[in-house]
Amino acid sequence: MNFDDSFRRMRRTFDDFFNDPCYRKPAIDVYNKSDEYVLHADVPGIQKSDVNVELVGDNNLVIEGEFKPYKGFDRNKLLVNERDCGKFRREIFLSCDLQVDKMSAVIENGILEVRLPKAQRTSSTGRKIEIN
Repeated sequence: MNFDDSFRRMRRTFDDFFNDPCYRKPAIDVYNKSDEYVLHADVPGIQKSDVNVELVGDNNLVIEGEFKPYKGFDRNKLLVNERDCGKFRREIFLSCDLQVDKMSAVIENGILEVRLPKAQRTSSTGRKIEIN
């Protein structure tokens, strides 16, 4: 048994005790372009069916899913175990209104790319408000 195995066992114990999973957090980059946000998240080996991308409220992007263990080998013969398995979750607050109907996401080469077009702001030149 090595440190990683001990840590995983301890994390599972905490998950069970508090009935609240310790989510992993995939590494992300978020680009703030003039017309959209572009997010890249590291999700190596993940299948499209194992990840969910959702906008909660107006500006809170939630990415969650599960890294599943590889099923091709006997775990009893495992010598080194560095690839983590389990649930992951990231929440990112975006400070601009978004065009919900034009959002898109794709997974390619272990990278989840989410494109979030910004809502077009109408230029306000001022307006007289009549008093009744």
